[in-house]
Amino acid sequence: MPLSLSDSELAVIVEAASPLAPDRRAEFLQTVAAELGKHRELGEGLVARVARDAQRKVFAPPNFRARGARDG
Repeated sequence: MPLSLSDSELAVIVEAASPLAPDRRAEFLQTVAAELGKHRELGEGLVARVARDAQRKVFAPPNFRARGARDG
């Protein structure tokens, strides 16, 4: 069944996706949708927690060493 999100709930998800690399956003959205699909009732608090947890799971910090950074 498709998720029905309010504008504010959708805004929370979009905001949580924004710091992610573009190639990680689909995985983030799939993770959020799968978790929200387990719940009968959604609310902004639940959506925010799910988005936060999915962001932590999907986020891959940049590897500055791979770009040639040196120890000071």
